[in-house]
Amino acid sequence: MESYFIENKLSELQPQMEIIADDIGTNGYSSTRLSELGFIIKAYDLHSKEMDAFTDQSSLSRKERKLNLPFTEEDIQQAIKPYVSKILSGGQVAIITNLEVFGGDSILIGQPIRSEGHLIGGLFLIKLVSDYSSAQTGFYFTIILTASLALILTLYIIYRVIRSMINPILDMTSSSEAMARGEYGVRVQETGYGELGDLARSLNILTSQLEQNHQASLKLEQVRRDYVANVTHELRTPLASIRAMSETLCDNMLVDEEGKQRFYHSILHESLSLQRLINDMLELSRLQSGSSAIQKVNTSPAQLMERLSTRFTVLAEDMDIRFTITENAYHMPDFFGHEDRIEQVFTILLDNAFKFTEPEGKVTIDANWDDTCIYLSVTDTGMGIDMEDLPYVFERFYKSDKSHAGPGTGLGLSLAKEILTQLNESISVEATGTGTRFIFTLHRSIKS
Repeated sequence: MESYFIENKLSELQPQMEIIADDIGTNGYSSTRLSELGFIIKAYDLHSKEMDAFTDQSSLSRKERKLNLPFTEEDIQQAIKPYVSKILSGGQVAIITNLEVFGGDSILIGQPIRSEGHLIGGLFLIKLVSDYSSAQTGFYFTIILTASLALILTLYIIYRVIRSMINPILDMTSSSEAMARGEYGVRVQETGYGELGDLARSLNILTSQLEQNHQASLKLEQVRRDYVANVTHELRTPLASIRAMSETLCDNMLVDEEGKQRFYHSILHESLSLQRLINDMLELSRLQSGSSAIQKVNTSPAQLMERLSTRFTVLAEDMDIRFTITENAYHMPDFFGHEDRIEQVFTILLDNAFKFTEPEGKVTIDANWDDTCIYLSVTDTGMGIDMEDLPYVFERFYKSDKSHAGPGTGLGLSLAKEILTQLNESISVEATGTGTRFIFTLHRSIKS
């Protein structure tokens, strides 16, 4: 670095010396002021006598004498003596050499002086290399400072890049360990770039799916437990009644025939309840498993409504309930479905309606339609369903009576919903304020 610096200075001084030599040769003197130069410069004629070639040479010489410089004119002549003959013969010198007179390496430049093509003398420059030490120190300091700042900036950029790569990896590692512990609610920051960002997004999608599957499995397990508990409860009550009455009959605790007949009828009733419960469970399971296919055809509702009227009018009279099928229901358009299954849905809804409607109440079947669908409703004026129970009425074994002491198995509405789902239809329930209304759809017949 030091050699490069000094050689660069040597190259800078050479053109300057040529200009000064040409100026002296042309004008007899140079307008260059020696006091403004930072080096020793001398001009000699062909007889090695110093030429008065600078405007401020005499005054500078006096200053030099007053300053008592560590070298003299003789020292300068001794230093350039080996090169004088070469210069005065028209040659040039530009070297960095050790001049013992000056006690160290120096820049030495020799340039011939010509006037109208004739050699008239020589111009010499001496510059101590040590004079550049302060400049070199500043140069080195600048280089070191610049290199240090560049290194710090580079290291900082490398640190930021590495952290931007490592942080997402550490985050994903932590999230993976949490998922391994069953904590599926964790998410990673999707701030990475390229493959890391894609990996973070994929991991979040996987975590979300695992969380959904975990929640679904928990819900399924809860449903299974509730299902087993409900089935056990529904089976235990009639079985307990049958057992108690059978033990009573076996122990001959009833002697009168009328009491025995009453127990026999109760046992038969409970057996029929068990059979109905088992049949409903099997039917619901077949529908949900898809093993029971339902064939849909174009169907006229007239005979269906007649059968419903005949069957439930008698029941309504016995219960002192007014049962009505509106003219819209009697004359609604043909539908595309399965007549027996739709009758089964009506039976479930009407059984519920009559079961929870007090004497002198009312149960109504109504219908309206548009270009694609028929909307059938079964409305009663019974005790109604609480608003908080409405979202759950179609769940298996769900009863608004939490003690399950009321009539029914809790499977009827689930079965009705499943039938309509298999037929690609829908069913809903709403509270009317004076009772309950169930509404389900039937698609109109497809014209061939």
